[in-house]
Amino acid sequence: MKAVRDALLVSTLMATLVLRGPLQAQDDQRVPVPEPAALKDSQKLVREVYREDFAKKSPSDRVTLARKLLEEAGKSKNDPVAVYVLLSEGRDAASEGGNIGLAFQAIEDLASRYQVQGTELKGAALLAVAKTARGPEDMRGLAEAYLSLVEEAQSRDSYEAAEKAAGAAVSWAKKAKDPPLSARAEAREKESTELKRTYEQVKKSVAELSSNPEDPAANLIVGRFRCLIRGDWEAGLPALAKSIGSPLQPVAQKDLGRPMETADQVALGDAWWDLGEKESGASRSNVRQRAVHWYLQAVPKLAGLSKAKIEKRLVEVNTERLGRGSWVDITQGDLFGLTGRKGEPLEIVNEGVVSYKPCPLKQFPPGVFDGFSLQIDLNPQRNGKTMVQFDEHHTVLWISNERIEVWCHKDDKSPNEVTKIPPSGKQSYGLAAVLSGTQYILTLDSLEVARVPAYSGLRLSNLVLGGNGRVKFDQIRLRRKG
Repeated sequence: MKAVRDALLVSTLMATLVLRGPLQAQDDQRVPVPEPAALKDSQKLVREVYREDFAKKSPSDRVTLARKLLEEAGKSKNDPVAVYVLLSEGRDAASEGGNIGLAFQAIEDLASRYQVQGTELKGAALLAVAKTARGPEDMRGLAEAYLSLVEEAQSRDSYEAAEKAAGAAVSWAKKAKDPPLSARAEAREKESTELKRTYEQVKKSVAELSSNPEDPAANLIVGRFRCLIRGDWEAGLPALAKSIGSPLQPVAQKDLGRPMETADQVALGDAWWDLGEKESGASRSNVRQRAVHWYLQAVPKLAGLSKAKIEKRLVEVNTERLGRGSWVDITQGDLFGLTGRKGEPLEIVNEGVVSYKPCPLKQFPPGVFDGFSLQIDLNPQRNGKTMVQFDEHHTVLWISNERIEVWCHKDDKSPNEVTKIPPSGKQSYGLAAVLSGTQYILTLDSLEVARVPAYSGLRLSNLVLGGNGRVKFDQIRLRRKG
């Protein structure tokens, strides 16, 4: 089974509105699903054109067919009926071939163009992939995929769907006989059940606010949900500011005042931090993130003990987040435009003397990531240069038989800041980069070698592999925040 947990795509379907305001319909710019008669005619034509490909039934042949159909869909933009059929057939072929990433790609495209329920289609795709599951690894992959679906459903306030997906994750984790994964899935199932119950209370409170916008109790329920559970502070702060009698209310009012003075920003960050100490789980993490929001604005202007205290808290937040996270294996050729089976080393060969071949990660799995790790194997017969680039291209690590350097620049106009690291003479290196506060900590073979600024924010946003000789990358993983 291919790409069950490694290439899941973030859903772009419409979200429910408890995040941003009273429940109401949103404008849907997507077109309706074409009429059945038109679909039937188009499907007949597609199957005729690709008759030989449809006749091949092996998993690899089904994936090949899926790629052809999705490519053709990209060329047929002016024919909505044909595009719908091509994407639907491509989705089915990818699912039958066990490539859930490709199936989800087709579903995302369908959901962005047509009035279909993407989450339901993804659930159906997982059921199809499940038919190809043969061993513990496949079963673990399905459990991870369903956990990703939980995350997606929760992000859209679809807690009943999240609960069902979590239940499926529990089932597959138990079949895989993986106790840690089972425990994680059971925790997400319990969380989804609690969130479903909480969400029902929130919807009632939203209804109450439509008739009495100043109701303190209803504002507290809605504000806590938006800010502390969902982390949507812009939407939730106005409600918290009206939750008279709550300890959150005066701090929310100060936050809405958008303080500009450094001392006021620090004080506001401290106030949120102290409130976070009284929370637990996701609520505690989200309140701390609001404290971080204000700390990051203040810290460039600070010095001494005040700065040291804040930087320590920034590190604590990221360390806590890493502790709840999980590593997602993405050692898969098609994610970087390379050949090779899933799990096998990815080899980049470039005979150029000066130029190098960049291979960017085409699509991150769903979720937020704050680090990566990989193994680099250099060819001793070639003194080619190996490149790993990240942080929206601000940071590049170069490794060769003769030298190791980290290049970092804020923008195209800024000069490179170069950190030189003595090479060990080895042909293999284990590299990791993990966010801590506003910096990436870089390690080679588990030893810290450099710290560089994180210019693109508090998440990993890109990853590019490259080389101008012959190099193998293996065990490539992303660190997903918990």
